[in-house]
Amino acid sequence: MVHTVLDGTFRQTNLTNESSEYLAKREELRLAEIELMRQRERVAELRRHLPEGAPLLLTVEALIRTSAAQANAHHEQAAPGWIPRNGKDSSGIPYVVVTCTECLRSFPLNVVEEANPEVMETPCYFCGTGVRYIVDFSVFVVSPPKRPAVTHARLEHAGGGDSAPEWSKKAEA
Repeated sequence: MVHTVLDGTFRQTNLTNESSEYLAKREELRLAEIELMRQRERVAELRRHLPEGAPLLLTVEALIRTSAAQANAHHEQAAPGWIPRNGKDSSGIPYVVVTCTECLRSFPLNVVEEANPEVMETPCYFCGTGVRYIVDFSVFVVSPPKRPAVTHARLEHAGGGDSAPEWSKKAEA
């Protein structure tokens, strides 16, 4: 009974209680799968007959050549450093502290005007190397206010003569 045609439907199982509706849907599915297989074969045949495009090795060579040029350009000119404005000197002129990328020494630099952030260059005070930088005027570095130092006498006064903090007293108990 398996693999026979019964009432125009290809039987795939020996099960006798399959309804005719189920068998019809199963046959429809089988024919659709055969059509899909033939379509895939046609697509594969079309792919095999595609004309030759750019050879892979030439494409890879061009990518390597352009990436090497970009890497060389990157090493020729370092990226600029973003520097926050540090404050004002004793004359009231804003300044920044720039660090040389060559000798790693820092030096102050007066900022005359607050222009749009743009790449600027200045020679290092110590080695003369050109240092590229951008002043970020949106960030203003301010030192936190000084807090009074906590002294032993102040602790004794606050704690009634015992200088040990509360958490250490609980740990000892």
